[in-house]
Amino acid sequence: MSASHGVGRGARTALVWSAAAAVIQWTVTEFTMRGPLTHLFVEGLRKTGAGLSPPARLEVSAFLIAPITITLGAMFVCRARRDGLTPPGLGYQCDRRRVVAGALGGVAALMVSVLAVMADSCLVAAPAIQERFITRVSAAAIPALVALVLGNGVLVPVVEEFAWRGYIQTRLVGAWSPAAAVVTTAALFALKHVVVDGSVVRMTTLLTGAFTLGLIGYRYGTAASTMAHVILNVTGTAASVAVTFLIAPP
Repeated sequence: MSASHGVGRGARTALVWSAAAAVIQWTVTEFTMRGPLTHLFVEGLRKTGAGLSPPARLEVSAFLIAPITITLGAMFVCRARRDGLTPPGLGYQCDRRRVVAGALGGVAALMVSVLAVMADSCLVAAPAIQERFITRVSAAAIPALVALVLGNGVLVPVVEEFAWRGYIQTRLVGAWSPAAAVVTTAALFALKHVVVDGSVVRMTTLLTGAFTLGLIGYRYGTAASTMAHVILNVTGTAASVAVTFLIAPP
């Protein structure tokens, strides 16, 4: 990973602006695609006579995870190529030590996430949101749930780590101290979720998860943080779906 020591002031400023532009590009693009564009797509289907119910709208969103995430990933691949960044420059080194760190980091992130979810439940009461999620998931078709688990559990973490830990955090580490870079990236990552999701009900979970992944990414590389993020998201998404079916009314 790059370090700010020995980097000129002008170069550090350029790295910060590059990271800031990347944050804005990701947030605006994801918000637009998951918000207005998805709404227009759903409305278009409705006008064709599809008559989409709330569960059906969840299914549409689940199947749209892949094209939206791939689009975001393609943008950052272009950014990395434009900046002349190689995989090692983005933090991608893979050896046994980093694989073990990624796996153990994923378990640690899960443990932290459980505590954070409990904290969010105490700080922000969101029974209506939880009830709506249960209703929609329990009525969704199996292929849509598979798309949800694979998309949110595997594809999203791979692309988010490439962009946020691999590109953005690495830029900030090159300009600032590692602590400032990790904290700033984690805060912006959590804020991005709040903007895109239009909700603050998971703020504690998002902040602690993002900070944990940032530490793993800085210490062991982006490949390790990606593995940890996949473990966290696959387990969390699959568990949410499974628990929904267990507690959903017959």
